[in-house]
Amino acid sequence: MSAPSRCATSLADVLAEIRRHWTADDQLAESTIEVYARVHADLVAFLDRGEAEPSIDDATPEQVAAFAASRTRRGRPASAAFQALRLAALDTTFTTARQLGLTTADPTRRLVRPARGGKARAGCTPTQLNIIEAVVREYGLQYRASAIVALAVIGASSSEIPTARIRDVDNEHAPAMVRLAGNYRRAARRVPVRGFAAEVIAARCAYLRAHGADDDTPLVRPGQHGQEGICVALRELLGRGPQLGTITARSLNALAAAHRYQETGDLAAAADLLGTVNYNAVAKLIATVSTKPPADADGMPGALAYQPSARSPFDRRPRIASYILPSDPAHKAETLTRPEACDPHRRSVAHR
Repeated sequence: MSAPSRCATSLADVLAEIRRHWTADDQLAESTIEVYARVHADLVAFLDRGEAEPSIDDATPEQVAAFAASRTRRGRPASAAFQALRLAALDTTFTTARQLGLTTADPTRRLVRPARGGKARAGCTPTQLNIIEAVVREYGLQYRASAIVALAVIGASSSEIPTARIRDVDNEHAPAMVRLAGNYRRAARRVPVRGFAAEVIAARCAYLRAHGADDDTPLVRPGQHGQEGICVALRELLGRGPQLGTITARSLNALAAAHRYQETGDLAAAADLLGTVNYNAVAKLIATVSTKPPADADGMPGALAYQPSARSPFDRRPRIASYILPSDPAHKAETLTRPEACDPHRRSVAHR
């Protein structure tokens, strides 16, 4: 999409142009754009003092900070989470505005985000990745949701996943590299593919080619819900396996970065995999990952049985052979198959 002209100088008009750009380029989920539109409307009202219509260059760091801390539409004090939401929306907005040549201002750059409470996010472990592999194999390597998992495992964010096309795969039959287009936070890059992820991407390419796909066909069609639909499809697939309820694309990205760091001992290499130069953020992301399987699973809720496998992207790690129920005195193995996993209606959202 070409950059909009600067003839529309009012803040409201420029913000509307930015939202149209997000929609046209499918950069953000529709629900996210709706939330950001409310933040935009509140910002315009906050800056409009009645003397002159505000422009995008009128927003100073002091005004943005005051706006983030201002009361909500219902007159309640803004919580730390709500202030962080406002600042994130404006950070994304001004980043896009600079990319489109609408402004050179960066009023959010030096603002300190408010501290937020809550528990730290749990990362994905190699043990959980092995469960994910078993779930995906049972589901079918060639389907859309499986490709979402594979792309997240190699380091693609949820907004980059629908932009990867068949032509971005170096070898459809034996993929070794995939080009990711990047987004407003991550740089375009080529990332290595191996093991289980390579099998999935090869199967997905073959499936799409068999259905008439060309080189420009996305490996994962974004669907009508865009980025949000990607996350929903991922949750629906991972919901079939035990202990996977908290896994997201970000969790899988963290595990990919942790593995790269473990291989190279270089934080910059892990940052390159994710297309970022924010080493502090990458270090925090890696810190959410435990790369060591439990030494003794006895007595743990839902203890796991291990079996070596060369198919996992983490070849040195054990693979989940089955799910052991500790409540069973005989420790009888129960496979990952569930009755609902065989229901064809469960695939309606994710597989096409």
